[in-house]
Amino acid sequence: MEIQLALDRMSIEKAKDVISETEASIDIVEMGTSLLKDFGLNGLDELRKTYKGPLLVDLKTVDEAEYEFSQVYRHGADIATAMGVTTPETLEICQQVASQFHRSFMIDTIGMSLEKINTLVQYPNAIICVHLSHDSAGSVKDIADDFLTQSTLSNRLAISGGISVENIEYLNDKGFDIAVIGSGITGNDSPGNAAKKIRELLTDERLS
Repeated sequence: MEIQLALDRMSIEKAKDVISETEASIDIVEMGTSLLKDFGLNGLDELRKTYKGPLLVDLKTVDEAEYEFSQVYRHGADIATAMGVTTPETLEICQQVASQFHRSFMIDTIGMSLEKINTLVQYPNAIICVHLSHDSAGSVKDIADDFLTQSTLSNRLAISGGISVENIEYLNDKGFDIAVIGSGITGNDSPGNAAKKIRELLTDERLS
């Protein structure tokens, strides 16, 4: 399982420091939605200069997909996100633009029923992110289990929402390809140590 480090609610300088501390243990850096709103494309440029690995921008696109996806791809994003609750037409444009730029895209499932999530099979190139939202009650373990018992998708899968050292082992053998982790790493006194510990707990040990 890959680790996607989600950076939110901090300065760009702080984000760069966290990347420096954790990059030996992570696989993908995410410019979170709050960072994009606060610092825009200039902030994205700064993160791209700092981190040479895969960089995801959490756009949460619901419309204007061609413009929004093209902008972040031109500024160095490797992966952009769209909301699954948007129209099929918008998601199709996301898929087309990602293909044109030879980049990837992720569909966020916040607000979608499990039945509706299964309709995302028509976007085979998308990474599907099963997401317990920040404002929701519940457990990431529960949404993971509910999804996996009813999913018919063969896409690459990500899981997000409240993931930390306490539950990463439970999620690791569930078939997800990416664990999206924010405060489970960034909320620690030593983000580097937290990321290293999570990496050590994963059975697919990239650094061994």
